[in-house]
Amino acid sequence: MLRFETRPSLIIGCYINSVPFTREVIEGRASLGGSESAAIALMRGLAARGHDVHVFATKLADDCKGAVIDGVSWVSAEDCLQDA
Repeated sequence: MLRFETRPSLIIGCYINSVPFTREVIEGRASLGGSESAAIALMRGLAARGHDVHVFATKLADDCKGAVIDGVSWVSAEDCLQDA
């Protein structure tokens, strides 16, 4: 079994094509669907473990674009596609 003195970190990207994500939803102050809530919790947990986590959301509020909330970077998927 391999043992690491320090845990290796990963760069993780998650693409979410779902309900609109607002700051209230991302920060847990507004309700959200079950799978979306699970995805946010997973991304927060991975960031808390030291990973570099990015969410690419298709419906992201303007005030969340480029924001880092709870260690998770929020990116507009449409903005990424327009730059390609």
